[in-house]
Amino acid sequence: MTVSLAPLLPLCTHPDNDPATWSAARLTAPAMGAVVAVRLPLAEATPSLGPAVTGLVRAGCAVLGYVSLAFATRPVAELTDEIATWSRLGATGIFLDHAPAGRSHVGTLRLAHRAALRAGLRRVVFNTAGPADPLCRDLDAVICSFEGSWAEYREWDGYGSLPGDGHLVYGVPALERAKAVTLMRRRGAGLGLVTELGWPSGVQSLLTAAALP
Repeated sequence: MTVSLAPLLPLCTHPDNDPATWSAARLTAPAMGAVVAVRLPLAEATPSLGPAVTGLVRAGCAVLGYVSLAFATRPVAELTDEIATWSRLGATGIFLDHAPAGRSHVGTLRLAHRAALRAGLRRVVFNTAGPADPLCRDLDAVICSFEGSWAEYREWDGYGSLPGDGHLVYGVPALERAKAVTLMRRRGAGLGLVTELGWPSGVQSLLTAAALP
C-alpha cells in the first residue's frame, strides 16, 4: 500500500499581526500539498480571522482548525461550540489535540467526530500521540500515532501505527530534515510534521513548529 505524505503547515499567529506568514501559506501550501492547521485561541476570532481562513481555502489549502480535547476532560457543550466555530470561520477540517486513546474514552472521540461532520468539517485528525484503541480507528479520521523527538522517532519501532497515520517529530537538525522526511515516508505516514524546534511545553503543542520541507 502506497501512502502519500502530506506536510502539516502550522499557523500560530493572527493574520492581523503576521500577514506575511499567512500570505506565504496561501502561496506555498497548495503547491506542496500541505495541510494548514490554524492554532489560535478562539478568543482571538476577530472579524478578520474568518476572511483570512477563507482566503487560504480559496487558494486551494486544506485548513484545519485547532481544538484541544484535553484528554476527555472538557465540557461537551464547550467542545462542540469550538468545533462549530471553526466551521463558521471557514475551516474545512479539524485538528483535535490531546485526544484520549483508550477504549474507555472512545465515546469522546465519537462525539467530537460527529460534531465535526455535523459542522461540515470533513477532514478530522486526532492526535493521540501514541497507539490508539482499535475502536478509535472505526472513525473516518487520521490518527497521529507518534509525537516526539527526532531521537525517539529514530528508535521508534512503529508500534500501534498504521499506514496513513500522522507522525509529528521535533528537534530535527536542519541537515537531517531530508533524512527525517525519508524515514517518515518509509514508515507510511500520511500526515507529517518535521521541525528543528524542541519538545513543546505546556499547551504549546505541535502547531508552534515549522512544516516539512
